[in-house]
Amino acid sequence: MGLTLGLVAANGQREPRSKPWRVDRLRIPEIERIAERLGCFDLTDHMPRARHLFLSHVMTYGTIEEVVAVEKHFSEDEFVQALRWAPPGIFDKYSWNYWNLKFDRVPVPPLPRRRFLKEATLKTDH
Repeated sequence: MGLTLGLVAANGQREPRSKPWRVDRLRIPEIERIAERLGCFDLTDHMPRARHLFLSHVMTYGTIEEVVAVEKHFSEDEFVQALRWAPPGIFDKYSWNYWNLKFDRVPVPPLPRRRFLKEATLKTDH
């Protein structure tokens, strides 16, 4: 038996498996420059989490020129998945609302938030 790791959204849903994202997109100088400016971690990681984190940072902190550049290399579906699995603490209210409305995610879901152990335990007690 192997251990399967995956992302869990704030609503408790587990992220479906997805094919590894193309690392060659990260070797594009324009994408590397954007990732470096945004302070993004090791983008050679094949995990979907790295893609979601990178796109979340772009949607929140990227300039319009950076967003346009990234949109050339990542699909609309990848942006939507980044919203769906966004980690808490990256998006501000303005960016969260803008991107959700742009991709017709209406009503806009609440911002992702951190759940503390006691809070998570209370929700599972019956």
